[in-house]
Amino acid sequence: MSIEQEKMIVESLSSIYPMQKFEEDAIETVLDALPRWIPCSERLPKDNRQVLVYARSVHYALAKYDEMRNADGTYKKQWVTFDAWKPLYTIKEVIAWMPLPEPF
Repeated sequence: MSIEQEKMIVESLSSIYPMQKFEEDAIETVLDALPRWIPCSERLPKDNRQVLVYARSVHYALAKYDEMRNADGTYKKQWVTFDAWKPLYTIKEVIAWMPLPEPF
């Protein structure tokens, strides 16, 4: 792709997205593609997608940072493992997470 084509794409996308949002999304996409542990203190995964987590209690697990209903009817975001989209248990003290690789 030529530089002119890239500029046209960026200009057309900037009319749809505000440029700052476009740049933030592009940076996040690149960062998520890198196979590295991301500390939870740095940021949490978006879109409730399943990721690999490292926690003190279970070490490695597949989990989602998802909104779960409490016994009192309120909702709270927490790390949850899933089996066939049914919550199994919550994971406490998640230290870091890593995006899963693309399927084969």
